[in-house]
Amino acid sequence: MGIRRLEDLIEISYDRNLNLESYLYNLLKTKRKKTYFFVCTVNGDGSNFAQRSFHKSELDKALLYIKKNKNKRIFIPTVLFETRERSEENVSHIRKIIIDFDIYKSEKYKHQKPEEVIEEIKEKFFLPGIIPTANMVTYSGGGFYLEWELKYTPGGNTLSKRKVIAKILFEMLKEYEPDAKSLDVVHVFGLADTINWKYGARSVVKSYKNNVGEYTLSNLSRRLPSLWDVWKKEKKIETEKEKTYNKKTKITPLYPLKNLAYDHITSIKQLIELRNGDMMYFREKALFFVRNAYHKLHQERFENQDPTLFHESYVLACEINAMYKEPLTDAEIRKATLNKKKLYKFSTARLNEWFDISLDEQVQIKVKTKDAKREKSKRQMRNLRGSVTREEYEQERKESKNHLLNMLKRHLERNPKAKGKELAALLGVTSARISQLKKQLTKN
Repeated sequence: MGIRRLEDLIEISYDRNLNLESYLYNLLKTKRKKTYFFVCTVNGDGSNFAQRSFHKSELDKALLYIKKNKNKRIFIPTVLFETRERSEENVSHIRKIIIDFDIYKSEKYKHQKPEEVIEEIKEKFFLPGIIPTANMVTYSGGGFYLEWELKYTPGGNTLSKRKVIAKILFEMLKEYEPDAKSLDVVHVFGLADTINWKYGARSVVKSYKNNVGEYTLSNLSRRLPSLWDVWKKEKKIETEKEKTYNKKTKITPLYPLKNLAYDHITSIKQLIELRNGDMMYFREKALFFVRNAYHKLHQERFENQDPTLFHESYVLACEINAMYKEPLTDAEIRKATLNKKKLYKFSTARLNEWFDISLDEQVQIKVKTKDAKREKSKRQMRNLRGSVTREEYEQERKESKNHLLNMLKRHLERNPKAKGKELAALLGVTSARISQLKKQLTKN
């Protein structure tokens, strides 16, 4: 066992320093001809963010651009793109998964050097095989990145798998203050051999590589626990195996109270429909979440440990499981989704976090968060403006007495059956005022 440990230490030793050119060359390893990457610049104080795209064949041009901006902080994404637009839709190749650690924010680790924290992670997670060893470590100035390099991994449908694996790594290493922005597929990170001017001229970003081979997403997935297992451990959630039930049992009166628990059950159903049943990596967790919400709707029966209640929530879980593109087996449902000991309180924010619900999805399934309401309002206003530009719209709003009338007219053209209350909320007036405006429209 001691010899194997020595070999492991040699293999995972981060002793190969990558300079600017070698880091970029390593990132751009792809046979796809139509491939673009981005170089982003920002002042030391975080102002004047700018980005520029390059074709993979323009490495020399990119290096010249970086050298011209040597007095700025330099960043790049860890994915490559099909076009010159830095968006998830255009990701063509996922080159690596990076988790950024801000240890200076941690009470426990803020006085330790990044090298000491990395050694602890190696001893605690890499050597025992709890987490696959990162291929690279980058010292960013205030903290460090751990980088898992990937073999050819296209974008598209694999992005969701990449997000889940990144989330698992993020949660497992949470005590070291990982930055949640790392989870964003197109997020940018400090580039090797450039200066992090946020911390002064001596703060050079340094990247070091080991001899561990590149991974595939499937390989990482097999070697990591499921996201549900990680969360159960962190939140101290206990589940227990239940006996086999007769699935024909009816669910007691459908949700006697329309409260947050009811909203959460509805949101999960809508989310599954919106994703066309694709809930891979979220299946057990969603059924646990729904059963917990159902138990909250029947709290007195839960406190009395009514066996019929657990049977009912099992039937509900089976109903939702049938909505999945790849349903769980009955044994999997009974093993990982029942909790009899405690009713857990989950906020809407936790719902969004647990199931990685995007802002667009929040709007579509009508999740009640400030961001979702703000985004919905923006979309409604864009619909109201129609083909009118924002500048023209603002000019009209300031100068025209018929501003409200014009907005109402535009909305009714798109939605003739809109109710008075809805229109009043949109235009920021009373229902009575909407009635007056409608009369004016009729006269005109």
